[in-house]
Amino acid sequence: MKPVTHTSSVMFSVGAPWEIFRVETSRGTVDLYTKAGNLGVYASLLVLVPDYDFGWVILSAADNSGTASEGLHIITNLIADAFLPAVEAAAKAEAATVFAGTYKATNGLNSSISIVTDEFPGLGVQSWISNGTDAFGAFLDLSGVPSSQFGVSVRLYPTNLLQTSPRQQAFRAVFELLPTRVDDGGVFSVCGSWGGVDAVYYGDVAIDEFLFHFDEYGRAVSVEPRFLRVILQKDSK
Repeated sequence: MKPVTHTSSVMFSVGAPWEIFRVETSRGTVDLYTKAGNLGVYASLLVLVPDYDFGWVILSAADNSGTASEGLHIITNLIADAFLPAVEAAAKAEAATVFAGTYKATNGLNSSISIVTDEFPGLGVQSWISNGTDAFGAFLDLSGVPSSQFGVSVRLYPTNLLQTSPRQQAFRAVFELLPTRVDDGGVFSVCGSWGGVDAVYYGDVAIDEFLFHFDEYGRAVSVEPRFLRVILQKDSK
């Protein structure tokens, strides 16, 4: 489920055996993995959306091959326009139920992390205290910038590292200084956050590694910032 090669269009890549279309949505870029085929007056299209674990299939027949293909693309555009926003809204609502809340240490440490869902992609870290220390302030100190001029944004994004028994999922944290630098429009003026994965370690563990633990109903019950060697339990209140 990855491109084999890109094309001259930034919104289209070729996989094995996929035709991959990229769509800009309110929450970022979504990849549609498709496989089209036709035989005479019959046409078909399989669409998979890995980001949301859903897809659709269209089978088309018409009086000629041109009409069959044209109808196929009109229908799939209508489906994409209608369902992608709906699925994104459903995913956001589900994430709020599964992840949002305050997680606290139960071993006597003054450690906690509050996670929210908002209008931005991923999960937002609203506050983070580690053994009495404000983690946001520590990141500013690590970055060498004054707290009076900058703030910190920490967002968590899911990875495909999953375990089913017990159920766990790895997330990556993206740390950014606020306000962000104004984009000057140059070729290399793009977000480089993913290029900094594993950039900073503590005790041989990257500080951006997070692990969520789930109950039998698929709800997060604890979160583990792995470099801190502590598991924070979700507050049930």
